[in-house]
Parts: sequence; structure tokens; C-alpha cells
Amino acid sequence: MNAFVEPVKQRGVFWSEHAVQTNFIGVRRAYAERLALFAAPTGVFWIGGNDAVSVLISQGTFRSIPFRNGSIDFGKIIRQEVLDVVRYDEENLSLLPIGIHLQNHIIYNETILRQLSDHHPATWEEFLDIARKAKAAGYDAISMSDQRWQVRFLIGSILVEKFEPDEFVQLISQDMTKDSHRANLAEAYRVFRALKDYANTDMEDLAWNDAVGKVVEGKSLANVLGDFSSPLLPEDGNFTCDLPPGNTYVLWSLDTIALTNTIEPDEIVGQDIFTEIVGTGEHNRNYIVRKGGIPAYRNVDTSLLNTCSQQSIRKWDKAEHKFLLSSREWTQSMDIIAGVSLTLWEAPELSIETAVEETIASLRALSTHQDSDRPQ
Repeated sequence: MNAFVEPVKQRGVFWSEHAVQTNFIGVRRAYAERLALFAAPTGVFWIGGNDAVSVLISQGTFRSIPFRNGSIDFGKIIRQEVLDVVRYDEENLSLLPIGIHLQNHIIYNETILRQLSDHHPATWEEFLDIARKAKAAGYDAISMSDQRWQVRFLIGSILVEKFEPDEFVQLISQDMTKDSHRANLAEAYRVFRALKDYANTDMEDLAWNDAVGKVVEGKSLANVLGDFSSPLLPEDGNFTCDLPPGNTYVLWSLDTIALTNTIEPDEIVGQDIFTEIVGTGEHNRNYIVRKGGIPAYRNVDTSLLNTCSQQSIRKWDKAEHKFLLSSREWTQSMDIIAGVSLTLWEAPELSIETAVEETIASLRALSTHQDSDRPQ
């Protein structure tokens, strides 16, 4: 956030932060606690992409953000896919976007890969073939953690190869009605289980930066996480960022800031200055350089971004299908699938077929629960 903090301070705005130890779930919990104490921060980091924000604006918790802010017209500079997510109405945004992240993303240590193969694996089956060679050569084929949120990235990247775009949408929306869903899910689970034999043995509660570090240190061939992991790579190293094997469409998430509704004039002025800073190409570029990913704005000079961000932009521009994974899909459908995936690692006696049926039953139960919560 220092990409924005320093220029905001230079404009005379006071800045303080309330940090949390967990992910966006912890952020929202901490925000709710502060809100209940009538001490809410004027802004909160928010993973964009669900209807809850519009509800919170209508309830008066969050404020909408005008398209026009000084010389900036957000309606003209925000990428269209992002604008479709954060538009509140014809003149306002619900959220202030700051960056896009590809969720299906792989990092290769090219030095290791060239010892084992003359090309990047085009499928997960090819990856498993290379993995056997990596193990024989004394490397881990993939660095991994058993932290459930990290597992979501790996199994998600396998699912993208196995499911056509429309089928993937059906999967994460809990519409599991086709026989092909079972077959595709079984294939994904089979690959996931096979990968454990070629992964690092110290995966228990391994921090994500340490998992990426194994690729940097030359201990592991590859790591699969979102492209927020790419800033850990030294620019002078021999590394490549890519879509994972067999992935032809992209899964993405959106970093945003929600602004708290306030009647204090100085707080409103501070929010408006922050909004202007975020929408300035130079400052947004600095954020992407430090965080990785893709700028949410068209007014950013992308030629100055690092190699992995350039790759993400090329994949984004080329992809015919892009699917936003909001916090809802990430913590519900994908979390169920990640939980079953972990069980496949931990319980060798569990059959793939049983795992598939347990997943489908859980997804359908989730769908029924969501339907019961909807207003009649």
C-alpha cells in the first residue's frame, strides 16, 4: 500500500493502518468489530466481486465513488471487465479497483526445467511425466503447502484444464448435473493426488512465500499460486511465469478499496485525495510492481512492469473467457473442493469415486442452503 500511502501523505492527508494477521475474511471481521465500536476506518481492503457491497452502500455503511474525481474519469480509464464488477450506477462506483490477479498461474525454475524437458508441459499429464524425472534428479517437481487456501490455487488450476469454460461455471455455481462433471472432477482429483508423490515433504502449514522460495532457491521445479507471488522472483533470475498446463482461460480476482460512509468533511477530503492517487497511472503502476498482477486501469504504462506482470497482461488480453472468483466462490465452492482434495492426500484409502460423490453432495447442499437464504 505504500505505493499510495506516500503520495497521499505528501498531499497532507493523515494515514494510519489497522493490520490483521489473516486474509480477507480477517479483514472483514476486523472491520465489523471497528464498525460496532463506532471507530470504523475510512477505507477497507476488499476482494471485489459480489453484491454485498451494493447492499452496504444502500444501508449507508459504505459510500459510492463518483466516476469523476478532479481530472480523472474512472468510467474511461478502468478496464471494461473491472468496470462491469465495480459499477454502482451510471455515475458511481461501488468499489475503488486497484489491481487484477490471475488465480491460475505457475512459476517455473527454467534452469531445472531445461535439465528435464525442452518445453513447458502442455498438459498436467506431461507435467507428471516431467515430475518423475525431477524426482529422479533430486528435485521436488512442485512446491506446495497444505494450507487450505493454497490448495485452492493448485486444484483450481487442474480443474481449468479438465473443465470446459461453461462446465467450470456450472461447477463453482454448484450446478453439477452432467455425467461429464463427475468424470472431469475424478480426473482432476487423480492428478492432484499423484502430485503429492513429487512435492516437498515439508508442506505442513508452509507459508506461501516459503513455498515460492523453494523455486527461487532451485529446490523445486514449479509453484502454483496467484500471480501475487511473482514479485518474490529476482529479476535477474532464470524464471518463467505462465498459465498452468492445459489452461486456456483465466480465473481472476480483484483487489479493491471500499470507502466508509462518513459525514466528517476532512475524512471525505482524505478519501477523495486517496481516490485520485489510486487512479493516477504512475501510482497504480507502482502498486502492481510491488504486488504483481495486472493494472485495473488503462492509463498505466505497462512497459515498465516486471516480466511476470507482462506475461499476466498478455494472457489476460488473449483469453476469450475470464471468470471472476469473488470471495464467495473462493470461500464456498472452491473451499469445498480444496477440503476434499486435502483429504485425498491425507487418506490414501479414500477412493477417487467417493471423493467425487462427497464433493457433489457438499456442493448441492451448499446450493440448497443458499437458495433457502434468498428472499421469496
